[in-house]
This record gives sequence, C-alpha cells and structure tokens, in this order.
Amino acid sequence: MNKSEPQTVNDTGVSTGQHHPTINNTTAEERADQLEQFLNLLPCDPLLMPFGQQPKDPVIKDRGIKLDSRKAHNLLVTGGEAVEQIRQNNADGFCLYLGKESHNTERLAAFDHDDPELFPPDRLPKTLLIVSGSGTGFHQLFINSGNVSNATAKGDLKGAGSIRAHNWYIATPGSVHQSEGIYYIKEARELAKLSTSDLPPELQPTTTSTSPDESSVTEDEINELSDRVNETVVEKTKNHLRQFQNDNPAAIKCLMDRLNGGRGDYADELSRQEEPNKIDRDLQEKTVLTHLYGIFRQAGESKKQSKQFAYQILSHYCLNSNNGYTKDGAPRKWTKRNEKYRRKQLNYAVKQYDRVEFNRFCNQSSDVESHRKHSTNEYSEPTRGLSRFIVHLRSNFFQLHGCSQEQIHQLLLEDYNYSMNSAELKTLLARHDNKPPISSHPMYNDTTGLSVVQKTGDKMFYPKKSDVKQWCVDVDATYKGNSEESFDRCLTTLQKEGYVCVAQIESGKDYRIYPYAHPDPPQADWVRVGGKRKKRE
Repeated sequence: MNKSEPQTVNDTGVSTGQHHPTINNTTAEERADQLEQFLNLLPCDPLLMPFGQQPKDPVIKDRGIKLDSRKAHNLLVTGGEAVEQIRQNNADGFCLYLGKESHNTERLAAFDHDDPELFPPDRLPKTLLIVSGSGTGFHQLFINSGNVSNATAKGDLKGAGSIRAHNWYIATPGSVHQSEGIYYIKEARELAKLSTSDLPPELQPTTTSTSPDESSVTEDEINELSDRVNETVVEKTKNHLRQFQNDNPAAIKCLMDRLNGGRGDYADELSRQEEPNKIDRDLQEKTVLTHLYGIFRQAGESKKQSKQFAYQILSHYCLNSNNGYTKDGAPRKWTKRNEKYRRKQLNYAVKQYDRVEFNRFCNQSSDVESHRKHSTNEYSEPTRGLSRFIVHLRSNFFQLHGCSQEQIHQLLLEDYNYSMNSAELKTLLARHDNKPPISSHPMYNDTTGLSVVQKTGDKMFYPKKSDVKQWCVDVDATYKGNSEESFDRCLTTLQKEGYVCVAQIESGKDYRIYPYAHPDPPQADWVRVGGKRKKRE
C-alpha cells in the first residue's frame, strides 16, 4: 500500500498496531492490489462471497440464504471479478470460505488470531500472514494436511482464536472492517502445511462429547445389532434404492452419504449446536429414516414393511460402513443404543413423514447436476412439470374442466411431478383468480364454438409467454431459484415436444403460449408446435 507504511511486528510476532491503513487513507486501487496479491499466493482459484450490508459479514447473512443453496452459489464471484468490483465499484470486501470443494478451497485452512499475545503467529509454521482490519489480530492461511478440523481455543488458550477448516470464512485482504480498517498482507509467503501435530491440545476439537461408554463401538454391540439384520431383506431394500436412483440421482446421492455417516447436502443443518464441526447423530438418523420410509412407501410397500426395510438398511450401513463411525469420527448412535431407542427413532421418522416434503426431497438438484442440465439443455421433471402446470393454470385449463383445489393438488404430484403444500396452492390459485391474463382486445379471448366454455361460462385464456415465465420464476424461487432464461428454454423444449403451442400476435413483442388442447388464437400471425409452424386452415 502506498499511502500507509506497513505495520511492524515485534519479536513475538505481535503487531505493534502502528499506521494501520483505513478506508480514509487507502484508495480502491490499493485495496484491489492487496486482494490480487493475495489471490496470486494461493494454490487454487477460489470463489469468493461478497460482503453484505454489514462489513465483515457475507451477503447471504443479510438475505437469510443457506451457504450450500443454489441461491448462495449464484452470488459467488471469481477472484478476478472480486478485484474488479473493488477497483471499479469500491466494493467493501469479500469472504473466503475454507475447506469447501464447491468454492475450490478444499485444501485451505486458517487460524484467526483474536489475541496474538496469548497465542502469537510464530507458534505455528511460517506462512502467509494477514493483518485483520481491526489492526489487533491476524489471519494465517495454510494448506490443510487433511486432519485439521474446526476448533475454538479453550483451556489456557481460551480467547486466543479459532482454527477454520470447513464451512467457516475469513475476510480477504483489501476488505473493509467495521472499524473502517483494511485487511492487508503482512508477510507474503507460500502457504505452509498445517497438521494437528502443529497444534496444542487447546486448539484441537474435542473428540466427542459422549460419555466414556460411547467413545467406541464394542464387539458385543456389533453382534447384538448384527443378529437382527436379515441380509435377504437388505437386498430387497437395495433393489428399491436402485430403482429410486434412476429418477432421483441427486436425492439418492444425498441419502447415501448420510447412510455412510456423512451430512449429504445438509451441511450445517446437521451440525451440533454446541460443536458446529460435529455431526448431530440423532438428527442425521432421523432424516435418513424418514427418507428411507418415504422411498419404500413410494415403492408400494405397506407402512409396517416400510418401517422394517428402513430399520434393516440403516442397520446394514451402520455395521458395514466406515467401521461403524460417522465421517467426523463418532460411533454411530444407532449401533450404540438399545432396541428401545431404535424403535423410538423409527416411530418418530414415520410421524415426521410428509408426502409433500418427501417429494421436495426427491425433486432436489445438486449444483453440479443443475450445471450439467443447463449445459446440455436437459431439465429435471419437476422443472418441466412446473412449466406445464403454469401454462395450464394461466390458460384457465383447470377452471374450464371444473377441477377443485383438491383435484389440482393431486394432479400436481401425479401428472406434473411437482410438490406444493395446500396453503401454497391456495395462495397461487387466488393470485390467478385476482390477476387473470385478460387483454382488452377480443382476439386474445376468442371462445367461439367451444362447448366446454358454453357449459361452464368460463373464459379460455392465451397468456403471454413472458407472463408464464415470470410465474414459473416466482413459484420456483421458493425451492430452487431457476432463472427466467431457464424457463424460456424449458418452454421452448416443451413446444418442440408438442406439449404446448406458441402463437405470434405481434412480431418481436407479443407471443402467447397455451396447452395443445386449446384452439389457436384466430388473429395469430403464426402458431408453432412440435418444432414446426402449423399450417393455417
């Protein structure tokens, strides 16, 4: 930085706090240069999360967005984009999330020094050193050797800081602290490796918070549960899972990771409140059992049989996966506890099962899967189903056929493969009733010769394609957040496949989209369906 001398460091590695750069004596160009220098020192090309309204906090905190959601992923920027946003727009700053494969940072870990006098930077391997925007702390960035986990200093080092190795962020150099100080590089070094052997016990996570008798899985406990597992039944359950996988690849991937002792796509949602780096084993089991029960019920099994299948397959994976431990090193609770506990968990899962929520789980799409579908112009059935549903809704298809709300709700699941609870559907139908797609020009609502209209007195609508796209976006935002452009391509695909028709009313301005069963608008310049223009009669 040109406008302020870099801070000096005393013989313990602690900043003297002199001449700390602030937003008042540092230009946007200088801040951008700091971020660019920082990025050049990293062994990866990370994606960064912009600050929100509060300096130091990520934008997802302002908006109440979950870190691993598609919406959050869409907010990420590349390092180059972040540099330009500071340089051109004077952006406040960016967060670097550590240990996240989706952010290209899976190899990175950091130590956040809150009290450098209690635990100075020179106690750890020499590496890239960053001065905090407060001017009183440091960030040290490392390459994780693979065994370093999140931990907050405790014992004699309580208050010294924290190890950030997974789903935990630091502010990047060039960012602005709430005190108006600037984060900047103190020692530009190649990143050193950090291992648990480099850390004192006070900076290592607690192994478990379980009682002594739960610190490991005993042979007796394994034998007790093994006696209850029927491998013939397990193979039947696996057949159901294989069939489920064909139509629900993202959902089965999430479920299988949890069966194997992980978090699946749930990330922090399955963390223990008192130890965020640890998996809540009880909650993990409940989500697994509820989804297993739903899969077997969907496959046509009885309630009793579905419970038995869920019991058998979870027991099988607890005994045969990861040596009976979760992926964070704790013994599987299902194995450790008695039969009464397991039955209680099963009953809870059955009570929690909800068909609509289960369909939402089935309809999920991972970021990787969504990217693949967009790049190949392939869309999941739920997205296609929503597009078809909104076309029918805005065309008054359901009213013309006298469908009740209950019947529409049933059709959503069975014919459109899309889930929505009753309250959400009621709100959507009321919105349509209050805002029908009616134009003042009669040619858009020509109903001549339609017996169904004469019988019901309802009008046949020809909504604008832009109207349908916007409604799709509004409804979809609750679950996935696909863009209007995505639905435009999806509706074009449905037209090419013959599900819907598109009519041009005014070139370049007005296009109408409607179900194949609707007659064509009489004043249309042309109508396209099945990828071809229809011949005028």
